[in-house]
Amino acid sequence: MKKFNIKKFDNKIIELHHEYCTGLMPEILETNKEGKVTKRGKLEPDLVRFLCCENPFDFGKPENNYLKDGYLEYWKDSQNYNKRNINYITQYEKFRSMDDGMWNGLKLIKTLNVNVCPYCGINYISFAEKIKKGKNKNKIKSIATLDHYLPKKEYPFLAMNIYNLIPCCKNCNTTFKHDSLEPVIYPFEEAVEDYIEFDIANESVIDAILTGKTDTPVKIEITPNCSEQRLMNHIEVLALNERYNDFQNIVKSLIKKRHMYNERYLKMLEDFKIYTKMQLENALIKQDIIGNDEPFSKLKKDIWTKLSRYK
Repeated sequence: MKKFNIKKFDNKIIELHHEYCTGLMPEILETNKEGKVTKRGKLEPDLVRFLCCENPFDFGKPENNYLKDGYLEYWKDSQNYNKRNINYITQYEKFRSMDDGMWNGLKLIKTLNVNVCPYCGINYISFAEKIKKGKNKNKIKSIATLDHYLPKKEYPFLAMNIYNLIPCCKNCNTTFKHDSLEPVIYPFEEAVEDYIEFDIANESVIDAILTGKTDTPVKIEITPNCSEQRLMNHIEVLALNERYNDFQNIVKSLIKKRHMYNERYLKMLEDFKIYTKMQLENALIKQDIIGNDEPFSKLKKDIWTKLSRYK
């Protein structure tokens, strides 16, 4: 749920991506009036830079029209892409399947140094997969997914644009967001966690939870500083309410810990003069919510704040 540091796309990274894409892009093919295919050579480096290395988004525009003017015009002229026979999606698949060389999809993910999905905050972005071919067949490798913020099916010319590639978990990429055209939060510009807060849907259930008699539904509240439609879409398209409510055991655990190790009990332990109350709280309660780049960190911190009632 965090924002990426876009400054990591410094000149060196952009040049690596530009060099890679320039070498990867195929020759442009066109069909003449007689139906014969003619070659026009490779894409010009400046056009490759435009398609692959420049930020195409302008979120100051209306919600469903936020491509910059040049990209918007390029998109509206999309019938010409098929005439050129440039298979941008194939180029992307090569980019993701390569695991050697100076630059590829894996190196892009490592450059951004992201561990947890920025869309949901629930999963690590890496997952295990069996190698299906070659000398390493059946060996397990750790990989990650890249989501096309604007789906490559509808916007093929952005399939290799570095600003359109979002490292995320497999669930968000393939199950929930997939080819949706609904605009969601863009992690290069903003962080979901800045606009939402987690709470317990019914605070009266806390006592019942402590006796093990009920569930604890989680609700997502939108902070007053945001009313963007992208955020509403984000919560709905990525099913955040439903997905977070599959992990109510996390909230139950925090409630029980806060109840057991309340302020009064920690103060009593502090009187033994072995640890301070802060040290005890960190060791006994907060060990699973200290990390900033861990799954559920936003949920845990928000719920912990709500549990300050236990003194």
